[in-house]
Amino acid sequence: MLLSRLIRMAMLLWLASAGATAAAQELVIGLSTPVTSLDPHFHNLTPNNNVADHVFEKLVGKDAKEALKPLLAESWKTVNDNHLGVQAAQGRQVA
Repeated sequence: MLLSRLIRMAMLLWLASAGATAAAQELVIGLSTPVTSLDPHFHNLTPNNNVADHVFEKLVGKDAKEALKPLLAESWKTVNDNHLGVQAAQGRQVA
């Protein structure tokens, strides 16, 4: 009984350490130009936008015919000349 418990504990520790090792790995993305910012209002450049697309999800996207399609936003409407009202999709949160 004690041996069985020790084996289970050892297996749990091994699984936990294997997960930690996987989390510590590094993702490297090769780009022809260095990324200067992830803020599109600071530097709206292709390398910056390419990396930002891997990190952030957009409210609205485009389909194959360049028509707007909902992503995080379920719907949107113009409130006035300076503001757009956005309804987040069911179960999604927009910060």
